[in-house]
Amino acid sequence: MSWVHPKIERIGRPALILLPKFKVDDNNFGCNGKTPDQMVRKFLSKNHGAFTLMGTTFHGEWKDHDGKLHSDVHIGYRVSFICPVKNDGGRDFSNLDLLIDFLSKLCANMMELCLYAEFGEEAVLIYP
Repeated sequence: MSWVHPKIERIGRPALILLPKFKVDDNNFGCNGKTPDQMVRKFLSKNHGAFTLMGTTFHGEWKDHDGKLHSDVHIGYRVSFICPVKNDGGRDFSNLDLLIDFLSKLCANMMELCLYAEFGEEAVLIYP
């Protein structure tokens, strides 16, 4: 009997977005009467076709540039993003750029200094 490989479909690189748990359901930190959570769900569904809301919270601690310790509880959203190869052999990052622009605006709405995200193998801070 020969081994039959299961079919897989590559859907892109993983992204993780962490948002402050105590602000995501408060429409004071959203836009046009929407909460940040509603805004993120709509954006990810529209632009990426799907997302996963992590069922657990993340407790994070970090030091700012002045060495002051901060801590907060976050929720995570997972999504895949695709950066297809262009005709010239380079990558088209427009899908990722759109996500970063959205998160930058969301960061300002949420009155955060920055938001933490992971794109593929890279961790980033996104500023307003």
